[in-house]
Amino acid sequence: MKKRICACLLAAVMTAILSISSFATPIDIGPRMSLSSTVQEKKGIKGKSLTAKQLEELKKEESTLFDYPEVSTSYIDKKKMVLELDVVGQASAGLKKKLQGIQNKYGVDSKITIVEEYEWVDLPLAEEPTEPSAQDPEQIKKQEELKKWYQGLTEEQLSFVRSAIQEEEYKRLGLEEENRANEVDKLTAYLKKNLSKTQYTYISDEYTSVRIGIPSDKYRETIESLYRKYSKTNPNSVTVFYELCPLSLKELEKAMEELQKDSQLKKMMENNLGALFINQSWIDLYWTNGVPKGFEEWLSNNQYQKLIYVRENQKPLLLDSPGL
Repeated sequence: MKKRICACLLAAVMTAILSISSFATPIDIGPRMSLSSTVQEKKGIKGKSLTAKQLEELKKEESTLFDYPEVSTSYIDKKKMVLELDVVGQASAGLKKKLQGIQNKYGVDSKITIVEEYEWVDLPLAEEPTEPSAQDPEQIKKQEELKKWYQGLTEEQLSFVRSAIQEEEYKRLGLEEENRANEVDKLTAYLKKNLSKTQYTYISDEYTSVRIGIPSDKYRETIESLYRKYSKTNPNSVTVFYELCPLSLKELEKAMEELQKDSQLKKMMENNLGALFINQSWIDLYWTNGVPKGFEEWLSNNQYQKLIYVRENQKPLLLDSPGL
């Protein structure tokens, strides 16, 4: 029942806003947030990436945090997988328990920032504000009535309105982020399709940019020409970065193949749970049970010594792959 009343309240708020064609100033909901006094952090399981479905479920969980009156704002840093909260006064035991449950379920970290007052929100304007002299008297009257109504809302009602507006903003930002990710994916696929393995070493997407390893600077113009051609029919905001690498992908795959055929290395890998993976411009060699006897001597005499990055007492991650 409480949620239904709050939903009706939000609908009334947004309807009233849209009924006014222009405001002289935005309407504040609550006081401005003051500087943070202290920061508390909780550590969760690191390194877990969420699927789109899991991320959507996490957002729903996040919205329930506003059931705790001390929560002022919340934000999910998708790049670092951190759930950030601004809390007035201190976090209650119930909120801490709720956060711990979210961390355990989704493998994200949480960060609590203690603030002195609640965050304020500017309600969106239907149109650009006009000069006071150009406003309709009826519009000014409606604005004053709406402002007075807001001032009469309870803190619980204001908290609901803030969280609902924030949710809409998340949706907008999420759509923008999804569009940027799609731009990066499409450009990456296009470049891989139109470049030979002798012209690049790796192509890696980095959120809103693409990083390309090239075995020689002469291939930069080739890639830039392809990018210009692609952008004519696919306008995008992707930034391309370059890294000069010692070998091309084709040469790197050849080195990988020869290492896999090396009988001495193969025997050591079988006895010590070793694994080889191409990682951008080098080759990762994992030794799960530590570096075996005789490996250092073998490595010092191997022609690919400078390409091999030794990872001692580590298991290869599922994200590692044998190449592009």
